[in-house]
Amino acid sequence: MKRVLSLVLTAAIAASLVPATAFAAGDDIKATAKVIGAWTRNKDALGNGVISGDVPELQLKVTSASNKMTGGKLPVNSVTVTLDNADFDAKAANGITIVDKDGADLTKGTSTGVTARYKYVAVAEDTYKDAIWKYLIGDTNALEGYQMVENTMDLTKWYDNQTDIKKTLKKAVDDTGNKVTKKTAEENMKADFDAAATDASNDSGANKEKGQALGFKQSDTAKFEDYALGSNNTYFKVTAKTGPVSIAKDQILLVLNGGKEYVETYTPADMTTWWGTNSAAVMGTDVVVTVATDEVVGTPSADRKVVAKNIEVKNNELTFDVEGFLYEGDVISVDLYSTMKKTSKNATVSVDSKMVEKANDLVYVSVADKGFTASVKKTVKVAQDEVVFLHENGLKLKESVKDSFQAKDKVTLKLNKGFKFSKTDVYVNGEKADVAFDGNEMTFEVTDAMLKAKGALDSGELVTLTIKSKIGGKDDGLKIEADGAKTGAKATITAQVGKLDKVSVEVAEVVDYKVVMSTDKDKDLPVIYSGTNVNNEGITNSSNHKTVEITLEETFPGAWSMRQGFNITLPDGVYVADVEVKDAENFFRNGKELGSTDAKQAWQDAFEKAYKDGKYKNFEFGKRTFDDVNVTLAKNPAKVTFVLVLVADPGFEGDVKVGFEGALVDKQSVSAAKFAVPYKVEAQQNDLKIDTRNTKIPTNIIVKETADGLWDKKAKFTFNIEKNLIRFEDDAKFTADKDSGLAVTDTQNQKELTFSVKTVSDKAATVTISDMSLFMDRNIPAGKYALEMASTMTAGYDAQKLYANEDGNKVPADGRDYKGNSNRDNYISDVTKYKKTVKDSFINVVTAPRDEDGFTTKITVPVGEKYIVAGEKKIEIDTPAYINDKGYTMLPLRAVAVALGIDNNSVLWDQNTRTATILYGNRVVSMQAGASTMYINGQAVATKAGVEITNDRTFLSLRDLGTAVNVKDITWDGATKTAFLNYGEKAAV
Repeated sequence: MKRVLSLVLTAAIAASLVPATAFAAGDDIKATAKVIGAWTRNKDALGNGVISGDVPELQLKVTSASNKMTGGKLPVNSVTVTLDNADFDAKAANGITIVDKDGADLTKGTSTGVTARYKYVAVAEDTYKDAIWKYLIGDTNALEGYQMVENTMDLTKWYDNQTDIKKTLKKAVDDTGNKVTKKTAEENMKADFDAAATDASNDSGANKEKGQALGFKQSDTAKFEDYALGSNNTYFKVTAKTGPVSIAKDQILLVLNGGKEYVETYTPADMTTWWGTNSAAVMGTDVVVTVATDEVVGTPSADRKVVAKNIEVKNNELTFDVEGFLYEGDVISVDLYSTMKKTSKNATVSVDSKMVEKANDLVYVSVADKGFTASVKKTVKVAQDEVVFLHENGLKLKESVKDSFQAKDKVTLKLNKGFKFSKTDVYVNGEKADVAFDGNEMTFEVTDAMLKAKGALDSGELVTLTIKSKIGGKDDGLKIEADGAKTGAKATITAQVGKLDKVSVEVAEVVDYKVVMSTDKDKDLPVIYSGTNVNNEGITNSSNHKTVEITLEETFPGAWSMRQGFNITLPDGVYVADVEVKDAENFFRNGKELGSTDAKQAWQDAFEKAYKDGKYKNFEFGKRTFDDVNVTLAKNPAKVTFVLVLVADPGFEGDVKVGFEGALVDKQSVSAAKFAVPYKVEAQQNDLKIDTRNTKIPTNIIVKETADGLWDKKAKFTFNIEKNLIRFEDDAKFTADKDSGLAVTDTQNQKELTFSVKTVSDKAATVTISDMSLFMDRNIPAGKYALEMASTMTAGYDAQKLYANEDGNKVPADGRDYKGNSNRDNYISDVTKYKKTVKDSFINVVTAPRDEDGFTTKITVPVGEKYIVAGEKKIEIDTPAYINDKGYTMLPLRAVAVALGIDNNSVLWDQNTRTATILYGNRVVSMQAGASTMYINGQAVATKAGVEITNDRTFLSLRDLGTAVNVKDITWDGATKTAFLNYGEKAAV
């Protein structure tokens, strides 16, 4: 039996080994190109144009990678580097290096070092009795159509859609070659199977060994794991009861329930010998495995090897191949040893490779006249008429070309109008300068010591003059005063060195005393899925639910007044699960400045109290959370940086705006995260009669996964109809789209429909619930009923513990039932009543089938006018239609009913009970003034606005009147304030 099974699978496997698409080298590798250490030189300094020594470097940095093998060979990526206005020197061939993100030299590695994942065919016990038995009794097609399975053992019901299997079971053969019926063969096989089970259980008998091989009384199963592709051509490993077993590419592995493992090649002759030796375990095959693809995934190993091969230098072109697996962060570097053709123009480099999208004419040698640049690391804030130190890194004046700065050059720094320099000691590259101050201008002379000071020269031998007020201490940076400058004005220093052209740099800005809320603009907003807890139960996403860092910072020391409280707000439906204070500085308590650690803890405590005070919806900070800061006590503005861990109600979608407001701060907000929904539900309104059983719902419920493979295995989705007055029949059908790879199971009862994820999708899936039927009895009030949904995600979300939680009780296992818990105001389920409805009017219960079809007369009812129009006839009325104080359009009941064709004597009024009654056909409608319910044939129907008596006339709302007299086509024109009944060409509302 094992031999037969193996031969069949070998044929299927051979077909499956053909890849769907061939791998194109470089197609799945993306890299960026840039020049590091580019030269800027004066023409004279370039001399003969030879670029040697500490040369510029071309770097190709891998930004994304998805490596694959073809035919067992490593991927190869080709690179062509071309120079313009230069030719390569021969030694450039030896200047190619390849390192990983940590700088380790990959050319010195010893292994391909990749983690390999393969697809395999698996035959599990649950298919053994069906697929294998069918093959043994004569169905030669029984094992055809086996699907390739990736990282799973689950082949349950694989044959459900294999029509060939169902058509070919016609004849069978027993062990002696005699033809027998399918039934007889199956009975004989079952008897043999049962005997093996019995003997194994009794630990004795002729079938004991066979039964134990089948796994009776055994619970160990095989576990498939990744295995590193190594030099011994080992592709795969399986961990079972007896430990790891390695198989080569041209072998198959059989694992028995009893824990034994056997490895065999594809060669039929060898198999014959093996089967004869191991015939005692014929019935014991549980799993058959083989390698099918060469897909490579995972993280690189420490001994990974990547090399540059086929290197060729020819004039201005350098070509080479990169062999091996590349990963994000890897860097391929080329030292640009070369000789310029003309020293009067720039030298550039271009890259041609499938890895690099665009890299043309990158300048690596720039020819320039003498000059310099001016810079500060960061502009500072200053209040009107206040003094401030520029950034502590100092003002930097840097040569653009070597030898632009000379000893005895005069340096002039001049501030624009409204600012002036404060007289302080000034140091240049650590050397004290002889400075002359004149209001908004200061001058000094460059000395040899400044030019030769430690740190003055960069790697390109260009001098930088760093100008500060002091070296060390608190007063680093130049000191300036906003002398008459208004709010919004910017301080600019214009610098001149010797006879070089002047350059300018912005160093400060005049601001009001205020607090500014900000985030890092270079960071993308993190995407979080709404309706899930921080553990992402029900989905495969690994988001940590954290926002980007949010900073609150004074524009100037003392700007943040703590005399009044302030709030940090969140959108409705968004809640905080945790707060992480990243940094806090220049805050005071009891007149003393808090150190970094104490300040962070003080803010952490303040956040916790504020969230409690905000009822777990916003942060409400009280008065004097910290001291007001006297500007003489703090050199720098106060600043706090924090991160919020957020969750959001199901259905919340879009940016999270975190707000900041208070009596003494400007109201503002920032976008700190983005929420997406893990699923979308599509459903339509269904108008259904109420006196029939097995009422078919004519439309489907469609549930869409919003990202590939997002729903976790066993994630559950449950649908019910609000109020539980309408019951489902158990005939609904659940279908997942075939292309997604998603598989589901379903359960049904009268109250709800449920499906669970059995196999995670390969791409975003769609699940369709169709063929739904309802049981509706005559006691169900007419009207609209919503479709509601719950899921594994929402169950976990309900039980999410909020920030600043004080409840010591454990969350119940089902995440919902908190009855009996004390201090229950700390969980999501206790602070939010989010909308579980996914379709407001999924079921619209209308009249019974025996009701008349309604009326066709077109009626026009203008609000405020003492007439209505029935067809072409204008009918005068004594009390016009009106809009009540709740916004409902109220129509005169009798006038409209008579206009539709109901006899005037069939519209009754009982003064004693203040009840109006309409009789027509088989319908009796009664309604009492002031009641919120009317009765149609004895059934209670909720009304929108109730019955109103105005000028002794009975009025019903536009909608309620339509329900009462069975008019379905009702339109309201807000512009003309007119109601239209039975105007089919108008859009119904």
